[in-house]
Amino acid sequence: MRTLFSLALLLLAHAVAADVLSVPASFPTIQAAIDAAQDGDAIVLAPGTYTDTILVDRSLNISISSIDPADPLVAEQTVIADVAGGRVINAIVGTGESITVRFEGLTVRRDNADTPFAVVRSIGGNLSFDRCIIDGGTEPATSFFFAIDAIAAPIGNASLRIIDSEFGGNIGTIRADLPLTEIIGCTADSAGIGFDLRPREDQTFRMTDTTFTNTPGSPGSPIISLRRPSSPSGPLGAVELQRLTFQDLDRLVLDATSIDQIELRDFNIKGVQQNGGDIMLLSNATIEGMVIRESGGLQNDFGLIRAGTLVARNVVAEDSLSEFGVFHVTDEPLEEPQHEFIDCRFERNTSQYAVIEVHGIGRLLRCDFVENEILAGGFGNAAPFVNFGSRGSRLTGPAVIEDCRFIDNSSSLSAAVVVPSGLLGPPPVDFGAEIINTQFIRNSGSAGLIDIISPNRAIEGFPKIPLLTQCLIVGNTTGNGIHTGSTRYTQCTIAGNISANQQLGIGEAELINTLFVPADPEGVMAELITGDIAKIEASNSLVPPSIASLPTAANSVILGPLFVRAPNNGGDGWGDDPDTPDIDESANDDFGDLRLAGASPAIDAGDASLGTTLATDLDGNPRVADDPGVPGEGIDIGAYEFQDTSCLADVNQDGELGPNDFNAWVLAFNDNSPLADQNRNGQITPNDFNAWILNFNGGC
Repeated sequence: MRTLFSLALLLLAHAVAADVLSVPASFPTIQAAIDAAQDGDAIVLAPGTYTDTILVDRSLNISISSIDPADPLVAEQTVIADVAGGRVINAIVGTGESITVRFEGLTVRRDNADTPFAVVRSIGGNLSFDRCIIDGGTEPATSFFFAIDAIAAPIGNASLRIIDSEFGGNIGTIRADLPLTEIIGCTADSAGIGFDLRPREDQTFRMTDTTFTNTPGSPGSPIISLRRPSSPSGPLGAVELQRLTFQDLDRLVLDATSIDQIELRDFNIKGVQQNGGDIMLLSNATIEGMVIRESGGLQNDFGLIRAGTLVARNVVAEDSLSEFGVFHVTDEPLEEPQHEFIDCRFERNTSQYAVIEVHGIGRLLRCDFVENEILAGGFGNAAPFVNFGSRGSRLTGPAVIEDCRFIDNSSSLSAAVVVPSGLLGPPPVDFGAEIINTQFIRNSGSAGLIDIISPNRAIEGFPKIPLLTQCLIVGNTTGNGIHTGSTRYTQCTIAGNISANQQLGIGEAELINTLFVPADPEGVMAELITGDIAKIEASNSLVPPSIASLPTAANSVILGPLFVRAPNNGGDGWGDDPDTPDIDESANDDFGDLRLAGASPAIDAGDASLGTTLATDLDGNPRVADDPGVPGEGIDIGAYEFQDTSCLADVNQDGELGPNDFNAWVLAFNDNSPLADQNRNGQITPNDFNAWILNFNGGC
């Protein structure tokens, strides 16, 4: 019994064991081996060039490989090439049949210009290429030529998988109209390649970890074209594009305008020029991780990446050129969702009109704009780094910029940062702009710093005027001041800015719990803050005398703010000193440290009921933090909340109380310094000496 059982197992194992069919040792041609093969067999090719026309037209599951698929040199030496006028491989599935052919560690090459239609054609088959070289040869590829043409049969499933393989030569287009297409871990270097992809509903196209370098092609022909499937027509299937690299190209990278929604992850774009056109065309897209470097051109019509609607996260764009923006977003959603840019960085880009051009509601969150340059400016008042506008739609929400930084940007013919509405179309456009927790440092523009076009009227639930909340505006150089339009500043710190026209802004301005220090230490600019100074309103702010004396200024103080380190002329704030031509003082400009020093008159001097509802200050420290060393309890004026305890009597601020503090108080009194204001009433009078004695005796 035991012997019969063992014999049965041996016969069963022999029946299912795969055979190795060697070419040319056992079979003279690949086709001969295929004709003899059964499911599971492995056809192994010795090094050499095989000019077979391969046909698989029956149910079969086989592999065709070199003698060592893991050796790239063996793959180069094992070549399946076309004969004149014939295809290399045909996989044609009949009714009820299933074909699976795996090519491993070899080269598939086109050698003849008259090869019809495709080197590899599959109708309903499951083809895979693993560690292969797919070579289009040196002959030019015609417009109808396909390296691989894979389409689904009317009955059954089909797939194409290309894994860890190389594309080379004039390879033409790979067309996949299949339930499943996967291209993983591949490279295309100097290959004239394009992917025409049409995944069907409930099916998948997946491309990951693939690099395209110096792949030639006409400027308008995309490397990847995503289209709806031709048969059956209907919704597009799932599309997954992750960890793709495009480098040193002069052509369109991706055209996905015919599909409703696409998600791109971890793209790397470098040296993609495409001067005269976009490098990526999208409809509605989500981008998760993208690096763009040294790409684009100044005459690229719209933008490097043009989209209908867009959510972009973790995007870096550096050293690139564009006409209408690194991103040009054209749709105008009347409701949510907004166009969004989150955790992005734009550095050293040059554009004719804008770094980001958005038609519609836009939101920037935790984005940095550093050393970008705008050459021409936009239409009318539109322009430079951020342009949220519309083409005449009635928008229903505010444009929002939050937790962003604009540093060392320049604009030749317009403002430095723009949040307009209705610029390219007729009013009314009903929305405001909110700029929150954002820093503007050392930017320059020929117009204003923040060019905000106010709406004609507000709608319920949205602000009437643009709002700046808890912003730092320091060291900027402009033609027309900080803002254009009616603007409200709440909890902002504004210091060391220079305007050619000596203006804070044009139009109305409302300052709430805001700290404003003009660049001119003598206060000359204070007399010319706006075209109509009577339109300034200030509440619980620290401002120059010309504002504090207005009837519209309530509870505002005029004493110096006592920064940790104030902006100063030369070496730390306002550029190079012309009196010292041998020294470049602008090299270490940081415009001071505008956090509040102890005993600052801005500490606890704001009105919390009017101020920000944000739980933290610009540094992320708690709001409100009461300073027990000064009378009263309130929110601090400006963007920063003092977190320590002041010692008013320590006038020389050496951390100790002693007789030297009396001498320091006398000097402060004579200099009209805020350190002399010991009773914290916003005025310096002899009564402050009595207050100093009380503070000294009270200790710290």
